[in-house]
Amino acid sequence: MQDNRVFSPIEGKFVKLQDVNDSTFNSGLMGIGFGVYPEASSVLSPFNGEVTMVFPTRHAIGLRRKDGVEMLIHIGIETVNLGGKGFEALVKSGEKVRKGQELIEFDKELLLNEKLDPTIIVIFTNYENYKITINNQVDISNKDVIAYAEK
Repeated sequence: MQDNRVFSPIEGKFVKLQDVNDSTFNSGLMGIGFGVYPEASSVLSPFNGEVTMVFPTRHAIGLRRKDGVEMLIHIGIETVNLGGKGFEALVKSGEKVRKGQELIEFDKELLLNEKLDPTIIVIFTNYENYKITINNQVDISNKDVIAYAEK
């Protein structure tokens, strides 16, 4: 049986997607999801799956679960403008990952010093194929189920 749980990719404060300070994401244009204002500096895999893409600037990563659920994890707002500075990818495209495995480390202090919002944005990009239930919480960690995604 497929595990339909999706864990938070980072410890922090839950942010409703419509409250994320980026119109591309908060409008739902990219998909449905949520944000996390990070307390940590490592993004962890929210489920067992495969890395579908690591952006060249290492500020975002695509994942796919065995049942086909696809997710984009985007670190910060306007962070693409850093050109990869402050980001280290620990995995590569095509790599199998386990829930809780470190994917990307980032320098939160650098983002704040550059006056960038460090909110982690988590988007279910193929949400139309799944029933997605997001648990609105306050404080979350990678041990917390933040969503369920099922056919």
